[in-house]
Amino acid sequence: MSFICSVCRELLTCYSDCESEVRPVEASGGVGDPKDVRHLVSTKCGHLYHYSCLQEWLMQAMTPSSYFGQCPICCTEVDLGECWRIYPSRDEGPEDLEAVTKEAKDTKEQLEKLSLTVDILRYEVLLLF
Repeated sequence: MSFICSVCRELLTCYSDCESEVRPVEASGGVGDPKDVRHLVSTKCGHLYHYSCLQEWLMQAMTPSSYFGQCPICCTEVDLGECWRIYPSRDEGPEDLEAVTKEAKDTKEQLEKLSLTVDILRYEVLLLF
């Protein structure tokens, strides 16, 4: 299963070509190693992001009257110090994503064929009465 960072719109993997990968990140609250700028975090509302993407989002979203930013998805108040680092068992490579995409397309085609078959059968049943 693949997840997308809703800030940078890239796959949530530990390794990426995202431009934020070259920037140093100062992790606060024990969230992670500053050298690992692409580590994944979960907010207290349960949404997943690249740490550096969430950090940038929150910095842009903060106002003088509010120390906290908001989750890009659900607008829950987010403090970077309350985020949890996620340790995936492995990153999905491009071949994994291609296989999942092909499977999804094949399933969609099968569903469309079955839907057409159901419509034909409904029409035939109406003709019988």
